[in-house]
Amino acid sequence: MSNMKIKLINMVLVLSALSGFAQTPESELSDSLVGNKQEVLNKYIPIVNGGLKYSAYQIPVDVFVSKINDFKAKMNTQIDSERKNQSLKDLKRKDVDLYINEIVKAYRSRYGTDSLSYETYLD
Repeated sequence: MSNMKIKLINMVLVLSALSGFAQTPESELSDSLVGNKQEVLNKYIPIVNGGLKYSAYQIPVDVFVSKINDFKAKMNTQIDSERKNQSLKDLKRKDVDLYINEIVKAYRSRYGTDSLSYETYLD
């Protein structure tokens, strides 16, 4: 085979392999094991587009911690009620814990911020 044919075959193989990784929005994969975390958290702490709303940063620390604990208890109850094996339940709990850590990290970074620009941007 000529060198040109080999390059052409390689290019076709690469392009066909890449097209296999393309995803439509409907088939988008997620690394979340618990799909309704944001919906449930929004019942306790105001969020928008997956992040905390400006008003969440004005919640006093003790109230915020209480709401996070209530959220975690609700999620654990939901996970416990599922008919899944224990290993999957443990992974789901870790998923919720990681989500909580990210929310707390965001809260700590802007807690008490009194800035009109944050309010406009985050709400």
